[in-house]
Amino acid sequence: MNIADVLLLAFDVEMKMTQSYFEAFPEDKADWKPHEKSSSLGQIAKHVATLPAFGTLFLESDCMNVTGPPPPFVFVSKVDLFRTLNETSETFRSALAAASDEFLMQEWAFRVDGKVLSTAPRASMVKVMFFHHLIHHRAQLGVYLRLLNAPVPGIYGPSADAGWEPGQLGLV
Repeated sequence: MNIADVLLLAFDVEMKMTQSYFEAFPEDKADWKPHEKSSSLGQIAKHVATLPAFGTLFLESDCMNVTGPPPPFVFVSKVDLFRTLNETSETFRSALAAASDEFLMQEWAFRVDGKVLSTAPRASMVKVMFFHHLIHHRAQLGVYLRLLNAPVPGIYGPSADAGWEPGQLGLV
């Protein structure tokens, strides 16, 4: 098994879990924020839906140079969340499936205004900057759902609202 195969196994599980959060998404609460400095529920969900496109950057370029703020994440609809996630995840999955171990072990640089903040092998960037980033923001969605008294799906195990489900961990 090569590096891409291992990452794809994890990716498929994370996408399934992310879809369960989108299924629980209360569309009528998309503008809700827990604090004035916070992003809205809809903005965070849209960000999560677009994150596989961020992961694709590590597979289609040698570096990233951030020169300004990120684009705004505009919530359109729950249907759009699923469409966006499906499109971005298909592109990422295809790019990752085509990546060799040698390619995934090449150094990739993350820059801000030309200054190198981090370099690491592509595989590490995918794991940390994409997977961990996705998990972090999906967890934010879970907190928002809880604060809104919406059911929180179980992902790595049961939640207070959902018990164990066959295949929940994607490892069956």
